[in-house]
Amino acid sequence: GQGAVDLGFWITLVITLVGFFGSLIWACFMGIGLSCLVVLRRVSSTLTARWAYLDQYRSRRVRSPGESGNLMRVCHRVGVLRLTGHLFFGNSTRLTQLVDELHPEATAVVIDVSQVHDVDPSGLGALVWAVRALLDRQLTVVLAGLQQTPSAELRQTLRTLPGVVYSIDLDRGLEVCEERVLQNSTVITLPLLSVPIDENH
Repeated sequence: GQGAVDLGFWITLVITLVGFFGSLIWACFMGIGLSCLVVLRRVSSTLTARWAYLDQYRSRRVRSPGESGNLMRVCHRVGVLRLTGHLFFGNSTRLTQLVDELHPEATAVVIDVSQVHDVDPSGLGALVWAVRALLDRQLTVVLAGLQQTPSAELRQTLRTLPGVVYSIDLDRGLEVCEERVLQNSTVITLPLLSVPIDENH
């Protein structure tokens, strides 16, 4: 985009000026440093930065009006986290922060890793830590899309986590969480609220 072109122009200009007025070595260092900053900024921005809930995501399973109403009323009981791009040291801190940002009413979470391209040890460590921290809170943790991620390292590490529920994709993961919420829901379903006509005198 235009922003990337402008950024490239300014980086080139700065490196040229440093090379002209300073030394070639300093110009090389500055070029490497600025390039790394641009890459880090671009890659870290691809990490999903917030939780979504059942008011934004819902499984394709057909629900009765009563069940749909219940799920909408208690939508914050299921947190949805879709991770995308790269998990690396630049966004590992963000992963750990997300644990504290989960809605206090949540009882189940779906973490979709199908769109994670690759990981480094610190990004992977942060994700494993986050999963364990959620499990420690007695939450149902569903890992979705593990077989679809291109990262073999991510698949290998996550497939043996104790206490985790695995689902083939986000849709199935949502369905698992919705079922648990409906089973544990104390909300009165709509059919129970209606009074038969012959009793309504």
